[in-house]
Amino acid sequence: LFNALVLLLGTGFIIYRAIPRLFNPESVQAQGMIILAVIGIVVNGLAVLRVRRGKKLSEQVVSLHLLEDLFGWVAVLIVSIVLVFVDVPILDPILSLLISIYVLKNVISGLVKIVRMILQGVPDGFSVEDTKKSILQIDPHIIEVHDLRAWTLDGEENILSFHTSIETNMSLQELVELKRAIKAHLKEQHIEDVTIEVENIGNCSNNAPTQISSKNNTNI
Repeated sequence: LFNALVLLLGTGFIIYRAIPRLFNPESVQAQGMIILAVIGIVVNGLAVLRVRRGKKLSEQVVSLHLLEDLFGWVAVLIVSIVLVFVDVPILDPILSLLISIYVLKNVISGLVKIVRMILQGVPDGFSVEDTKKSILQIDPHIIEVHDLRAWTLDGEENILSFHTSIETNMSLQELVELKRAIKAHLKEQHIEDVTIEVENIGNCSNNAPTQISSKNNTNI
């Protein structure tokens, strides 16, 4: 969120400074710009290569921040080379505005995703109804799935909690196996953290285990 806000403020500042220069272009030192641009491209280019494969939302925002810097230095290099041969200072604010508009569009999109994540909204691409149907198909003992909630903490791995109603006369050991089957099924859908609340259990066998490892998130 902080990175997105910095990008938003920084891009707004660049647009604020670039627009007046469209009407009153200012001369720049082209040779010095070339040297700084090459250094900036190398440093930011290497950084982008390291983080661009990240799937977490924080990594995507950082990648966008670095990509903005990279495009900025490319623009500086292009403008500085042109200015060495032709005195057209208006190119600098024009390219600054084009890059800023591109970055601003992506920042706003990323900011919406960040706010949804902080408010624990349903993750993008996750279907509550489809997940309910897939859980019901795991085992014939499952007769209902309700109060299903899904959210994410990093934009990559989803967290899920729900209540399930099952047939009566199941032993605790059978419940354990059922929960493990549900967790294995959901893990294939990149849902690593699952909390299951079982209802309508009925009469359970007393000789079955009474404790379940919290590591498996299967508390009865």
